Formats: sequence, C-alpha cells, structure tokens
Amino acid sequence: MRDHDGSSHGHLRVADLDVELDETLVRAIDAWRELGPDGTGPSPEDELDDGFLDRVMAAEAARAEPRVVGLSVDLPAVAAVSVGGSRRRTWLAGLGAVAASIAGLLALSVPADPSSRPAAAGDTVDALAASAGPAVAGAGLEVPELSAEGTPGQPMPHDLGAQVEAYVADYGRNYGPTFKFHGVIVVARAGEVLYQQGFGQADASTGEPNTVDTRFRLGLLTEPLTATAILQLREEGQLQLDDTIERFLPEFPRSNRITIRDLLVHRSGIPNYTNGPFFHEWKGTYHSTAAMLERLGKLRPLFAAGTGTLPSNSNYYLLGAIIERISGQSYGEYMATHVFEPAGMVRSTFGDAWETGEQARGNVWGDDETLEPPAPIDMSTFGAAGGLVSSPADLVAWDRAMRAGELLGPGSLEEMATPTVDGYGCGWLVTRAYGQQLLSFPGAIDGYSGSMLRFAEDDTLVVVLANTEVVPGAQVAQDIAMLVHGDTPPKRNEPAEVSIAPGTYYKYTGTFGISPETRQAYADMIPAERFDLLSTVRVEQEDERLYFDVPGHGRTWMHPMGRNRFFFKDHTGNKVSFELGRDKRAVRMIVHEQGARFELDRKSWR
Repeated sequence: MRDHDGSSHGHLRVADLDVELDETLVRAIDAWRELGPDGTGPSPEDELDDGFLDRVMAAEAARAEPRVVGLSVDLPAVAAVSVGGSRRRTWLAGLGAVAASIAGLLALSVPADPSSRPAAAGDTVDALAASAGPAVAGAGLEVPELSAEGTPGQPMPHDLGAQVEAYVADYGRNYGPTFKFHGVIVVARAGEVLYQQGFGQADASTGEPNTVDTRFRLGLLTEPLTATAILQLREEGQLQLDDTIERFLPEFPRSNRITIRDLLVHRSGIPNYTNGPFFHEWKGTYHSTAAMLERLGKLRPLFAAGTGTLPSNSNYYLLGAIIERISGQSYGEYMATHVFEPAGMVRSTFGDAWETGEQARGNVWGDDETLEPPAPIDMSTFGAAGGLVSSPADLVAWDRAMRAGELLGPGSLEEMATPTVDGYGCGWLVTRAYGQQLLSFPGAIDGYSGSMLRFAEDDTLVVVLANTEVVPGAQVAQDIAMLVHGDTPPKRNEPAEVSIAPGTYYKYTGTFGISPETRQAYADMIPAERFDLLSTVRVEQEDERLYFDVPGHGRTWMHPMGRNRFFFKDHTGNKVSFELGRDKRAVRMIVHEQGARFELDRKSWR
C-alpha cells in the first residue's frame, strides 16, 4: 500500500490504531477498499465497516483452498502468450473492448502477484515477441473454472429456466442495453433438450429475435468439427495421426517434421497467423487454399514440432487443407456430406449464409459504447480453423450423432477426449468438473462468442452461441453449467456509475508513464517492448467525459465509481484509481486488472 505521497507501508490505520499486517493481508485490504462493502460501490478510505475483517479472512481462506480447476493451457487465438508445463491464466489480450487498457496492450499471462510466478517447464514459448495485433477470437476467454468436486447425475434444478433467465437479465443492469446478452442458451441431457431459449435480437435492423434455429458464426468451435473429419479419414485408412504432413502437403516448409497429431493438439510450433500485424488488412479478401498455404509457409516456427504447445489457428487451417487433398472436395463440401448430413445438421455451412435470412448479425463494441457490426471478413481466410456457421439446434444434433457413434467409432471418440500434458484433446480442451470429465471449447470470432461444454458421465450438454462480443459467451456457458449442477455463479461486478462534477476532472488529466517499479516487478513476464507502449498514456477530458488514451492504440471512456476511482464498462472488471498529491492533483495512476497492479507515474500536466 502507498500513502498519498507515494511512500510504501505495511500498516493499516484504523482510527488511531496501527495494525501490523503481512503482505497478503495488505493486498486483500487494498482489494476490499477498491470494491467497497457490497462489491460495487465506494467505500471509506480511512475506516472499515463491521464485516470487513470477516470478508478478508473468507477471501484468504478461498485463496488457500481454491475451489476452481485450472489447466496449463491457453485457448487458441485468444491470446498470443507463453504456454508450457506451468499453470498459466489467459488474461485480456489484443485491444478488445477496452481498447487502451494496460492488460490489452501487454497481452498478459501472469499471476496476480509477480513474486509468485511459477518456473516455466519444458519448451515454454514466448509468442508475444513474435506477434502483435488482434486474434480472430474475443479476448480474455479462459478454461472453464468449475468445481472439481461433485457427483455426476444429480437432478437438474426444477427452476433452472427461472435461474437462467434471472442470470441473463442481470447483464446490463447498470451498464445499459449495449451490455445485454444477445444469443441462445441450450441445455440437454442424454440427448433430450431440457432448456432452450433465445435472448435479444439476431438482427437489430429488423428486430428479428434469436431462436434455437438462428445461425451463428462458430469461430473456434469449428475445431471439434474439423477434428471429427480428420478422425473419420483415419478410420477409413486415408491417414494416420503420426503421418507427417509432407505426405499430403509436400510444398509446405518443414512438412517432414510436423505430424497430423501435432496439428490436432497444437504442438506444431507454427505461429497463429490471425495474430499477424497485417491480418486485419487482408482478412476481408477471398483466399484460395494455395494462397493461404503460401502465407502460412512464411511463418517462422517458434519451437520444434512436438516439443511444446502453442494454440494456433494455423494448425487447424492446415488440417482443412489436408482434408481437401485426401477427399478431392473443398473443406465445406466434405463437411456437408460427411458430417452435417449424417448428423442431421440442416442449418450448418462453411461460410456465411446471409441468403437464408437466418444468420444472426454480429456485434462489437463501438468507441461510444454502442453496438456496431464487425469489420468485413471472408471466411476463406479462416478455413477449417474458424469458418463454419451453425445453429444451437444443429450442435445438439451433432452431439447426439457423436454419442450414438454415427460419425466416429468408440476408439476415435476416446482419442478425442484423451488430453496431452497441456490439456488438449483432438479439438477439445479436456478438464474435470463436478466429479467427471469435461470437454469444452469456445466459439469466438469477430462479432460472435460462445462455447460448448460436454460433461461425460452425466451426459449433459451446454451450448451458448451469441452474436455479441460485449457479453462473453464462454463466461455465460460456464455460469449456466454451474446452475445446471446446483452451483452458484460468482456475483457479476457491474459497478454503478456515480455522478462527479466534470469541473473536477482537471485533477486527473495529464500524461502518465509506466513506473520503473512496475517494469521491474513484471520484467520476467512482459517483454520490454510491450511496456514501451505504455511510456505515454494520456488522461483527457472531452466535454463531460474522461478518457484513457494510448496514442496510436485507442482510447476508452472512464466511468466514475467513487472518490478518485474509475471503471471501464467491459467484462474484464478493470479499474483505475488515482493517488493525489498535496495539491490535490493526481501524481500516480494505477490500473487494477484481475489482481495485478500497474502503476503509471505522472509525466506532465498536459
């Protein structure tokens, strides 16, 4: 903790009593002051409410005995981050909703306390140094954090529908209509749909509602379907998973060193092409498979195939090219005849299906916190990595066909669900939750988000598809899965904006830069060039608004939440606080991002 003059201390003053605190308790108290007694509002800076210490102790107990399950993996295309044998979290990556947030610029993959950073294991790869720019998927998505304990097969809550609808209604309660959920939620058990409901609009211009038959871009959820096709070809004897891709793509550089299995489980070492600095410039242009192979062939591997894990859309694009070489069909034609038709998936295609009038229009967050359509994309650039369009009803049909053995035999189904040391099966992330195996994967792409979670032993399926990036569909799916299993999702933190006289904003405006102490604290986890982006950050007033501006990278509206504290309206929960000097003007700005603390010192008043 710091006094207003910037000095650090390890004491907490409660009235006239000095209480000696260890470092952990100081951090906890700092966090509670930031959130306030009810988790949303302002709290006194110099006194504590009656329940304060009880909450601190409960928080520390939860830290000591965590209930959630984590994996040493990061999701493909969610972030270009270091991965390896050590447990990591995927934090906000790319510029995303909070375009100018520190986490967005640094593409963090660090623990909340830098002193607790685990040693890397195996061939940990720093992909940050090799890529810059937004990924195909939405930012901040994580492996589902669900209780590992539980008894499979418990009855679903009798009021599940009411619980789901109350949960969905909570979105946007303080943030407004931009932050409402637009999408579809389906829950099935043993192939029987027990709950299905559409929310919001499929097309804001027509008012068309979302339904279980609405088509959505699947994005990353294309991967389990692509893996199904590859394993079909293996069952037919057309390939072996340990074949090198040279057998099918001899023109691809280093193809004699990469196996099909490496591609399936993201161990090829090929960087993620959608993280390339110029991807946004050409993603809206049609590309033939040959043209895409040429682009991917120019990417320098980040490690030898099979020696590390790096989630990458490049892997699954190459699998689609292999499907085409073997079958003599386009990827879309193969999927239609060998996967969609046998499974009864009547609203699934490769590429957009605007002509049917059934496809939802995607939404991203605009600078003025309004919903806007995403930039144009051509699905040929995503191929087998993210180019499929489907409906929630069709994904349920696919799951039924898979369970019934109509698409793959038992051996292939088992292989899909067998994880590597880094938690990847074939097209799935493989974890455990509620006493059973969980297969899951997100479904994110420009303007859309979602997820599919499949609980093996109680045969429960949760599908969420959304035509908005503002509300993360993967988080919704995780929380619905908690309700299904009688659990309680964490309370959403959607702070209420408080009124501050714009005439007082002068206290916070000026130019700030990342502090030497912050650079040093995170030096082992964040490349120096990422910190360089934050050497100049401006806090600017425009009319009655305050903005956080990183020149050349974007700016974000800062909403007041209490004395010297502001928040960003996004799903990350990032907040900003200011420390004032003796002249009552800010001498330091602190960005609080999921437990991390980034200090920026004032450089000038302009």
